[in-house]
Amino acid sequence: MSAAPSRYPTHAEIGARLRSMTAAYPDLAHLESIGTSRQGREIWALTLTNVATGGHDEKPGFYLEGNNHGEEVIASAAALHVAEALLDRYGRDEEATRLLDRRALYIVPRVNPDGAELCLETPYRTVGNARHLPWDEQTEGLHIEDVNGDGRIVQMRIPDARGAWKIDPEEPRLLCRREPGEWGGQYFRLLPEGTMRSWDGVTLPVHAPRHGNLNRQFPEHWAPESGEYGAGDYPLEEPEAMAVARFVLEHPNIAGAQSYHSHGGVILRPSAHLPDAELDHRDVELFERLGAIGTRATGYPVVSVFESFTAPGAEPRHGAFTEWLYQQRGVAAFTTELWNVDRAAGIDETPAFGQPTQDRERRLLAWADAHAPNAFTEWEPFDHPQLGEIEVGGWDPFWIHRNPPLAWVADVVEPHVPFVVRHAMAAPELRLRDLVATHVGSDFYRIDAVVENVGFLPTHITERGRAVGVRSSVRIELVPDDDVEVVMGDRRQDLGHLAGRVERTAPYDAWRRPWGEPARPLAWMVRSPQGTPGLTLVASANAAGTARARLDSAPFPPPVEPRQDGEPTPMKDLA
Repeated sequence: MSAAPSRYPTHAEIGARLRSMTAAYPDLAHLESIGTSRQGREIWALTLTNVATGGHDEKPGFYLEGNNHGEEVIASAAALHVAEALLDRYGRDEEATRLLDRRALYIVPRVNPDGAELCLETPYRTVGNARHLPWDEQTEGLHIEDVNGDGRIVQMRIPDARGAWKIDPEEPRLLCRREPGEWGGQYFRLLPEGTMRSWDGVTLPVHAPRHGNLNRQFPEHWAPESGEYGAGDYPLEEPEAMAVARFVLEHPNIAGAQSYHSHGGVILRPSAHLPDAELDHRDVELFERLGAIGTRATGYPVVSVFESFTAPGAEPRHGAFTEWLYQQRGVAAFTTELWNVDRAAGIDETPAFGQPTQDRERRLLAWADAHAPNAFTEWEPFDHPQLGEIEVGGWDPFWIHRNPPLAWVADVVEPHVPFVVRHAMAAPELRLRDLVATHVGSDFYRIDAVVENVGFLPTHITERGRAVGVRSSVRIELVPDDDVEVVMGDRRQDLGHLAGRVERTAPYDAWRRPWGEPARPLAWMVRSPQGTPGLTLVASANAAGTARARLDSAPFPPPVEPRQDGEPTPMKDLA
């Protein structure tokens, strides 16, 4: 195991690490605040790119975020690790160097600073942004709190003849389910630790608090709180979600994205609310091919949110961030659930939903005893002010269920670095080549060039990106020097989209859909009385970056015999 950090980083510690990166690598890293949280904390965004090879806005972009859900702090640790690893390896590692030379990475390590701070600094656990603080909740029924004052909020086991639980005969620290028709034993109710509000003395209702779930806040298949837990009253109501959405819209060069979460050890691809049969099959294949990079790096499977990550009988998720990125922005986006405690513990079961087996719970507790003793609290008697004699103890879901033990952090997150690198490098990328000026008589020259997409993805990224029309086509502009006149051909041209190599999955087959073209020839006629013309050619597309090529002028006289002196004038590639 790699050296363990002493703790998961707080908001202040994240800011300090980000500032340290920008100070150490001023030509590669830039830090900015993209907004403030509901409680006024800065939401930091780190831009990584080599400014010597061009501005970030003229390169294909990749967005990486962590800690959308408050208690999933391994996600922010992973995003920080990716940033620090790429900076440290620049100039020494070929792929890291190529990435920062030719791409712009936008990293928001902690989207939800308020929710994370609540989980790190108090015993409360929340997926939300702490808009509705647990101690201020006005709901009747169970009010979650630290009733015995030990600094933890765990569980209460309440003796009750009607209870659905009993003590596990093989591991008395655990409870197991009471069998159908079973009578005559000691039984319990099992509830989160807390007190009852407006209690009738009989029922023990548990109402979900209004968390402010940022991953239900985005304007794609959004539903209000009544239909989607934590969604709020309207899309982008929470300032953290609005800040992220605004940042994405202000960076149309973002072609790929990953959102780090923490539970399950899977790579989730769109769609959250549509079955694969209703998606363009080419996009499904694209996500499977890109996701396979992550599978090779991490061992995590690629699954559909709708098909494989929706609880049986549950409604499909509404308002998810990566769903918005794909459906409305055409971005090739994944959600990665970073941590799988079952895999770490050598357990094959890994239930995504539903009740795990008792054998799995026993093995998990044995693993926690060895690696994360703070994950389980021994049961202690407590005289509850309302419920009388009960016991308090059990699992703290923050540890091992949601986040790995600190000693495991580096080894969990490191395999995700190559996935980010390869995913980002799959973006479309424009290049200009073969820029030549051929003398055709008197002071006239023919200008030829080729623009091509050298990336894996097409310039519209996904078929969804083509359909929604938010991805600009390839634009060409010829910028002549002052003494050069364009006499034939438009100085500005729209070439439509250029294909990537993603569609070329097999040798040509007449039965398959015809391949798109990744390159286009260009031609103009110019007049240059002073000799070989000086001009600049610019190609751009918002997801594929900007490429420039310069043709430098040469002094008069021009070649005597047109077409016999057609050697290309050297191109100076400024891309």
